[in-house]
Amino acid sequence: SNNEQARTQFNQALPLYQHIQDRYSAAITHAWLARVTDNERHVEHLSQMDRLATELALPGFHESLRAIAER
Repeated sequence: SNNEQARTQFNQALPLYQHIQDRYSAAITHAWLARVTDNERHVEHLSQMDRLATELALPGFHESLRAIAER
Protein backbone atom coordinates (compact mmCIF):
# COMPACT_ATOMS: atom_id res chain seq x y z
CA SER A 1 0.00 0.00 0.00
CA ASN A 2 0.99 3.64 -0.26
CA ASN A 3 1.23 3.96 3.51
CA GLU A 4 3.60 0.99 3.68
CA GLN A 5 5.85 2.51 1.00
CA ALA A 6 5.79 5.90 2.75
CA ARG A 7 6.65 4.29 6.10
CA THR A 8 9.61 2.48 4.54
CA GLN A 9 11.01 5.62 2.93
CA PHE A 10 10.52 7.87 5.96
CA ASN A 11 12.01 5.23 8.28
CA GLN A 12 15.08 5.18 6.04
CA ALA A 13 15.41 8.97 6.04
CA LEU A 14 14.86 9.60 9.74
CA PRO A 15 18.17 8.14 11.03
CA LEU A 16 20.07 10.21 8.46
CA TYR A 17 18.40 13.43 9.60
CA GLN A 18 19.08 12.53 13.22
CA HIS A 19 22.72 11.75 12.46
CA ILE A 20 23.34 15.13 10.85
CA GLN A 21 21.22 16.81 13.53
CA ASP A 22 18.73 18.24 11.03
CA ARG A 23 15.87 18.84 13.46
CA TYR A 24 13.69 20.57 10.86
CA SER A 25 13.69 17.60 8.46
CA ALA A 26 13.38 15.14 11.35
CA ALA A 27 10.28 16.98 12.61
CA ILE A 28 8.69 16.83 9.15
CA THR A 29 9.55 13.14 8.86
CA HIS A 30 7.99 12.42 12.27
CA ALA A 31 4.85 14.25 11.12
CA TRP A 32 4.56 12.06 8.03
CA LEU A 33 5.31 8.91 10.03
CA ALA A 34 2.59 9.89 12.50
CA ARG A 35 0.22 10.16 9.56
CA VAL A 36 0.97 6.65 8.27
CA THR A 37 1.34 4.73 11.55
CA ASP A 38 -1.08 3.56 14.21
CA ASN A 39 -1.24 3.03 17.95
CA GLU A 40 1.98 3.38 19.95
CA ARG A 41 4.12 4.27 16.94
CA HIS A 42 1.68 7.04 15.99
CA VAL A 43 1.85 8.50 19.51
CA GLU A 44 5.65 8.19 19.57
CA HIS A 45 6.04 10.07 16.28
CA LEU A 46 3.62 12.79 17.41
CA SER A 47 5.59 13.21 20.61
CA GLN A 48 8.92 13.50 18.78
CA MET A 49 7.39 15.90 16.26
CA ASP A 50 6.01 18.08 19.06
CA ARG A 51 9.34 18.10 20.89
CA LEU A 52 11.31 19.12 17.80
CA ALA A 53 8.79 21.77 16.77
CA THR A 54 8.92 23.27 20.26
CA GLU A 55 12.73 23.30 20.21
CA LEU A 56 12.82 24.97 16.79
CA ALA A 57 10.18 27.57 17.75
CA LEU A 58 9.53 28.62 14.15
CA PRO A 59 6.35 30.67 13.61
CA GLY A 60 3.57 28.47 12.19
CA PHE A 61 5.79 25.38 11.93
CA HIS A 62 4.10 23.39 14.69
CA GLU A 63 0.66 24.03 13.19
CA SER A 64 1.89 22.96 9.75
CA LEU A 65 3.30 19.74 11.19
CA ARG A 66 0.01 19.03 12.95
CA ALA A 67 -1.81 19.44 9.63
CA ILE A 68 0.51 16.84 8.05
CA ALA A 69 0.14 14.41 10.96
CA GLU A 70 -3.67 14.50 10.93
CA ARG A 71 -5.29 11.72 8.98
